[in-house]
Amino acid sequence: MMTRLATFITCIALGGCVTVGKEVTQEQLSDFKRGVTSQEEVVAKLGRPTSSTISASGDRYMSYVFAHSQARPATFIPIVGAFVGGADTRSSHVMFIFDRDGKLRDYRATESNLGSGHGLAGGAYQEPNQDQPSEAPKSERKF
Repeated sequence: MMTRLATFITCIALGGCVTVGKEVTQEQLSDFKRGVTSQEEVVAKLGRPTSSTISASGDRYMSYVFAHSQARPATFIPIVGAFVGGADTRSSHVMFIFDRDGKLRDYRATESNLGSGHGLAGGAYQEPNQDQPSEAPKSERKF
């Protein structure tokens, strides 16, 4: 009986997680030096990038995107989960910029932590800050 219960709990816990992409740590980033590290060295250490783009100037942009989302335990409680469930997501995006010669010009790293809930855990809608417009006037839009 205990083995079945443990198996059931493990299946529920694993079913509530999703991980995609390649996480790049601060320690890994410290190994890369501007003007020295080559594009090939980055790929050798981190693997294939999530995306790669070449600009008109010949620069190459390589991105490594990562996300891990985990359902909150309350989500799995019958009936109650519909009112207080949700998920927490941790993500990162690292972009390497290489010059025409394939040497590292620069990199940028962004980390995010987001939580979402439904029912009571979702909270109430909050009005945008009135000091900052929520949308650019049509004359200023670029897209």
